[in-house]
Amino acid sequence: MICITPVKNILTAASFFFLVLITANCGQKIQGPSYLVTTSVVIKEGKIDEVLNLFKQTNPDLVKDQVDWEKAIFSINREKNLVMVFAYWKNKGSYLSFRQSQNFQNTMAKFETYFDSKPIVEINEILFEM
Repeated sequence: MICITPVKNILTAASFFFLVLITANCGQKIQGPSYLVTTSVVIKEGKIDEVLNLFKQTNPDLVKDQVDWEKAIFSINREKNLVMVFAYWKNKGSYLSFRQSQNFQNTMAKFETYFDSKPIVEINEILFEM
């Protein structure tokens, strides 16, 4: 089943993206508030595969004990070298606490050498998913 989830206000107020997800939860009512944490950052030329591999190596252990973390999607616009990570959280406060942790900070420091821009992080409440 294919779900289309609109994701607004990612880079600018005029930006509007559609993220196509394959999921078994299509059309289900969202149980309580859920949040989409969107991180976008331009990656240095030729470093996308290295960043993807680092993400795959570090993130499973990073979030394994986070009870409010649901899933993440790693995407790329190859023409712009723009990485966008969409992370689903049940609780905004849990994410805010998590990103202040030393483990998170140490992991993110490993990525910084690949960045060609400052990461933009936005936290949006999910109101509807289909």
